[in-house]
Amino acid sequence: MPSKLAPHSLRPTAEARKLVEAGCALVKLVNDFGPAAEYLSMRPDLVIVGRGYTDTTLLQQLHSGATPQQAASQFVAAQKARYYDANPLVRIWEGHNEPSFGGPDDFGALDQMAWYAGFEAERLRLLASYGLRGVIGNFSTGYPDINAGDQRMWNAFLPAVEAALQYNGLLGLHEYSAPWVWWLTGNYQQNNCPENKVRPGWREETMGDMGWLTLRYRQIYRYALAPRGFGNVPLVITELGCDAVGHNCSGTPSGAWKDLTGFWNAYDGANDPIDYWRQPERDADRYYAEQLIWYDRELQKDPYVVGATVFTFGSDSPTWDRYNIGGTRVPGYLADHIRQSLPEVAPPPPPPRVDPPPPPTPTPIPTPTPI
Repeated sequence: MPSKLAPHSLRPTAEARKLVEAGCALVKLVNDFGPAAEYLSMRPDLVIVGRGYTDTTLLQQLHSGATPQQAASQFVAAQKARYYDANPLVRIWEGHNEPSFGGPDDFGALDQMAWYAGFEAERLRLLASYGLRGVIGNFSTGYPDINAGDQRMWNAFLPAVEAALQYNGLLGLHEYSAPWVWWLTGNYQQNNCPENKVRPGWREETMGDMGWLTLRYRQIYRYALAPRGFGNVPLVITELGCDAVGHNCSGTPSGAWKDLTGFWNAYDGANDPIDYWRQPERDADRYYAEQLIWYDRELQKDPYVVGATVFTFGSDSPTWDRYNIGGTRVPGYLADHIRQSLPEVAPPPPPPRVDPPPPPTPTPIPTPTPI
């Protein structure tokens, strides 16, 4: 099955181009949309998601007293003038990044989520009027609250999900974990750390094929969306990687992938769901790539997932340098994986055989008639 990994690009890089050449299905461009023409010339079917920076935060809009529809109209008008009109090759656009209103029991959180749902629904309607599409949500890792018994925050957001179906939109989520991409999935849980196993009455905890941070999207679809008829809304993981998340075992770090290489080098990989770190070769760049490939193999099981963009290719701030995989060997490993995941193209059939025409039948020479 084709890979769903893709580059999240803060700056144009040769490494992001390498993934496009390899055959990735998706690219996310942030604030620099120059590569769009080149990428589409290489892959006309490439899905490009754009995100433009904004001078006004979502909370500023929410607290301004504007209705969701008024706020969305203001947002789209500003983005259209600044980004949409200048970059016609980018047809899918995100809105505000990582909105947060607290948990469902926090004062006003459900009302604010409902306001945001109205904002996103109107934003998609306005984008559709310009022939464009949108990615709703773009929630941060581990947000909003979700579990089998509580979908209140997602219930409040459902009008936006319904609009995504109506206007050909997508749902966007961020998924990070650390010190490995699979941490807090399956039985990789804090409750199962060595220091917790010695507690009286300890029982192993498992999330099955779901997670609290990465693979969290499966909780959202199974508990909140599919039961309400929205299980086919296309999903994009609009940021993916390692980041500081907490809920770790004692003595294990949490942070961007470059913060973790020292820990990885001292770790034996004994409990990994992949074999790479238990083999003689120990390349931290490849180890990170193999973690992302593990995640990709999970994505490939879910047809509603369009792709996942690895944060980040290139950097526009020292803050993001620790996340940047540009200038490392990671993109090369990912490109090889993407290339190998594509179905083999069958050779063209041979041209139909054309038999040569039969030789002409000789015309018999008439026998002379005796006189």
